[in-house]
Amino acid sequence: MDEILKKMEDAAEAEYEKILAKWGVFHSAHEGYAVLQEEVEEAQEEMESLREDMKALWGKIREDAEDEAAGIAEEIYNDAMKCAAELMQVGAVCLRFINSNGKDWGR
Repeated sequence: MDEILKKMEDAAEAEYEKILAKWGVFHSAHEGYAVLQEEVEEAQEEMESLREDMKALWGKIREDAEDEAAGIAEEIYNDAMKCAAELMQVGAVCLRFINSNGKDWGR
């Protein structure tokens, strides 16, 4: 787990650098909150998709339709990757928020 966490931290820092180059620091805590809220909502949407696919998988297993279950497991894999990417973006936006605070909010 430590190795995966380090890779995610590196990815979040790289994403932060891209965001900073494109958008700069936040101009206020309100702006930072709004952007962070948007990223959290996107991550939640991906997690909701994963949960729905888990329900579908369980339904197929209960129906003994295991041939269809593998396709749903592939969807769950894709959901998990999207969710991880969205959460990494949450981390990047947190870094932007943290580093904007010391810059007098971009003023």
